[in-house]
Amino acid sequence: VIRAPFDGVLADVEPDIHIGRWIRPPDRLARVIDRSRFIVRAVASEFAVRKLRDGASARFVPDDAIGASVDVRLSRIDRASERVLSLPSLAIVHGGWIPVQAQKNGELKPTRPVFAVYFTVPAEGYRASSANAGTVSRGVTVVETEGERLLLKAWRQVVRVVIRESGF
Repeated sequence: VIRAPFDGVLADVEPDIHIGRWIRPPDRLARVIDRSRFIVRAVASEFAVRKLRDGASARFVPDDAIGASVDVRLSRIDRASERVLSLPSLAIVHGGWIPVQAQKNGELKPTRPVFAVYFTVPAEGYRASSANAGTVSRGVTVVETEGERLLLKAWRQVVRVVIRESGF
């Protein structure tokens, strides 16, 4: 019987555990992962982040065909853009969509502003198995937002071009 102070999933079970084996206190037998703490961390462009609102409903769709889509809720948007890409797997050089410049120290610096966005996963929305608990999956998070007026979008683009061309 394994007891934990929370509802969780047993993961990374030590394969050499068997009856009669001596175990010392510092030995790790397995990990118990708290299902209530599953999060989806994403990165949004400066244009997309303007449309996002706390509490918005969304769906995470993993890139791999085996993983199941997960309903999530937007919980936090970082107010400052990332100077160093916190999710390197999303960089173009690793098959993602974010253009970056590789730094001498190995860090990846986004060439355009991107913001970290966090989503919570309701406990009832995702039943993890030990095969995917505690893992990182790359995918796409589709967020329900209000549409943007075409005229407003065009105006923003014109202002961006004027500012860029004027040298500001």
